[in-house]
Amino acid sequence: MSQFSNPEIIFLLAVCAFVILAKLLKVGKGAVALGVSVLVVWLCLHFTGYDETVYRIIFNAPRVQHAQPEDLMKR
Repeated sequence: MSQFSNPEIIFLLAVCAFVILAKLLKVGKGAVALGVSVLVVWLCLHFTGYDETVYRIIFNAPRVQHAQPEDLMKR
C-alpha cells in the first residue's frame, strides 16, 4: 500500500481523474488546462507544506499599521 502514498502517483491519479471528469462534462481545452494547472499548484503547495502558509497569508493576514509621522522620511 505504500506505493499509493507516493506524491507522484497521487498527482498522476488526480490529473487523470480530473481530465476524465472534464471530458465527461465536455468542457473546453482551456478550462481543462486551467483546472489542471490549479490542481498542480495546489498539490505542490500541499506536499511541500506551504498550503498552510498561503492560507494564513490570504485569510489571516496581520492588520496594516498606519505610518506615524516619525516613520516618514523628510525631504
